[in-house]
Amino acid sequence: MEIKAHDRGDVRVLELDGRLSLGGGAAAVHEDVRRELDEGHHQLLLAMAQVDAIDSTGLGVLVSCLTSARHRGGNLKLLQPTPRVGDILEITQADQLFEIFEDEDQAIRSFS
Repeated sequence: MEIKAHDRGDVRVLELDGRLSLGGGAAAVHEDVRRELDEGHHQLLLAMAQVDAIDSTGLGVLVSCLTSARHRGGNLKLLQPTPRVGDILEITQADQLFEIFEDEDQAIRSFS
């Protein structure tokens, strides 16, 4: 998993590229989000257009990251999950937990 970060105002955007799974990048995403929260970035947007697969471990990491952000007074939202990932989010009803956006500008505005 490759993770690139950039800021859009008060929102930290993490661009994920790879598999969000037990053998893939789930641990890296969890560690990166924890570090961002520790550094004071409490408004997080995970850009998922390059995430080609997700498994139960990846889903668990997303939920854990959302919970951690909310416990710190922040939020974590998802941007442009691939159709494959979107289907998994829908089937597992995880799409009910997250705010999911297709447009980055709209996602950024939603944090206001």
